[in-house]
Amino acid sequence: MSLIGPSSSTTNSKQAQGKGRSSAQKTETARVYAHPLPVLLSEKPQQPSRIQSILSFLGLSLHRISNPQCEGVFDPHTRSVWVSRSEDISVLWRCGFFGKGDLSRSEPSWYTRQLNVRKSGGKRTYNLVFHIYPHPSFRATEMTSEEITARRRAERRQFKADRAAAIAAVAEEAEHIFATEGRVITPALSGPSIPSAATWKPPSPTSASTNDALLPPSSIQQEYLDPLIDVEHLQLTLQEAFFLLWTLDCLTVLDPLSSEPMSLQEIWKSFQLAHLPPASSTLPSAPLLQFDSPFLINYIVYHHYRSLGWVIKGGIKFCVDYLLYKRGPVFAHAEYDIFFFCH
Repeated sequence: MSLIGPSSSTTNSKQAQGKGRSSAQKTETARVYAHPLPVLLSEKPQQPSRIQSILSFLGLSLHRISNPQCEGVFDPHTRSVWVSRSEDISVLWRCGFFGKGDLSRSEPSWYTRQLNVRKSGGKRTYNLVFHIYPHPSFRATEMTSEEITARRRAERRQFKADRAAAIAAVAEEAEHIFATEGRVITPALSGPSIPSAATWKPPSPTSASTNDALLPPSSIQQEYLDPLIDVEHLQLTLQEAFFLLWTLDCLTVLDPLSSEPMSLQEIWKSFQLAHLPPASSTLPSAPLLQFDSPFLINYIVYHHYRSLGWVIKGGIKFCVDYLLYKRGPVFAHAEYDIFFFCH
């Protein structure tokens, strides 16, 4: 006796297509985030001169180092540096994952998400807590990581709701049998009628039309006709900003009042004062450089692990100070978390 199902060739072809898409996506991600720091090396000359050959023999590099000149504005109220130019945001995020989008969870992807909404014709599905994620008919290859995460969370909530409804229906049927026939039946928590993680499938694109009542009013749809302007900026922590401007020399910090470039001494004092209470920062006798300065301690830890090759991100979500990534948040989860007392 044999089971009727898809042929092995069809199954193998589908698996090969899935692996091909996954491999292509990983290759593209590795290409985009190939540089661990915003420091670019020029290509090595194919036919080096005699002087270059001597330098190579002595173990000296023939590459030239070029640092991008990014620009940010110091904001003492949020203890951060704001980067607004799109080209600077792209360089700092793709070459080392510096900063965070102020309108995003991590990667500055607000503009791309808004474009995806417009490409899908303004079709947006609202979940129970009114978070927005793309229409199910939108291709996953065009979605940002934040949209993919939002869709997975919405599907997980829907799966739990469907499973709870199925279990409640089975329990209600058992109570009905007991009331009418007197037989005691233990409600099953698994079976063909109970969705499981292996058998449950997310709603099809057509089923999303049932949420049309939750869509915004027609008057709000005018936003899709207006030109889209990128209003998101990259928010650098003071530790990230000082590492970029002092260690890598690829960031210029502007004064928030005069919009003029700040000197290294002004930045050093301003970053420390930003961590002090407003009352103490105005006292003329208050020392600017302290051994227990929160900025100084945080920067020492940040500089140490960055110099070892780790990608460091804030860990407030997990009640820690820092998270250490081996390559970056787009490749894998954090390897370690760091918590130290300097508050």
